[in-house]
Amino acid sequence: MTVKTPAQALALVKRAGLVTLAARVEGVPCFVEAVVGEPVRGSWWGHPQGKLIFALAEGLEDAREVLTLKLLDGKTTFVHRALWPALLAVVLDEGWRSARGQRLSAGARSLWKKVELASRRGEAPEPVKELEASLLVHVASEHTEQGRHEKRLTSWGHWAKAQQVSPGKLSPDAAREKLKRGTATGL
Repeated sequence: MTVKTPAQALALVKRAGLVTLAARVEGVPCFVEAVVGEPVRGSWWGHPQGKLIFALAEGLEDAREVLTLKLLDGKTTFVHRALWPALLAVVLDEGWRSARGQRLSAGARSLWKKVELASRRGEAPEPVKELEASLLVHVASEHTEQGRHEKRLTSWGHWAKAQQVSPGKLSPDAAREKLKRGTATGL
């Protein structure tokens, strides 16, 4: 079945739990391929259905039950709300955070400390990119008052509180296994 409507796009993410935008990860559906109905050579932006892919992907990014982050192989991944507690059990684990934080550059580490205190937007691109790749903070694209896109960085703790979700009693190891079933999450 190919995806042609916002309802079908959301149903795909709900059914799979994890869906990549364009990356091919074994055991995980690729959104672009689900829309087109076959693998796409080169960039999907130039595909005849590129506008549809973009519109449907934007709809998923705005959906209240879908989280978008660079989870699988560092590529854009849609995560259904049912997996958010597992994700939080990992990204809020102090041991995991400490190990990741030690690998950050000084600039990214400094920004991380600021984000833990309050959400930030309009920061220098390099530390933002590094923090986004580290998964140490939630990063979302926002439209500014001037009509540009900027990255909003929020601590996972603040994000979880705003979304009214918690890791529950999942251990980080159990959560990782729940997320990894058939995937290579990098967590």
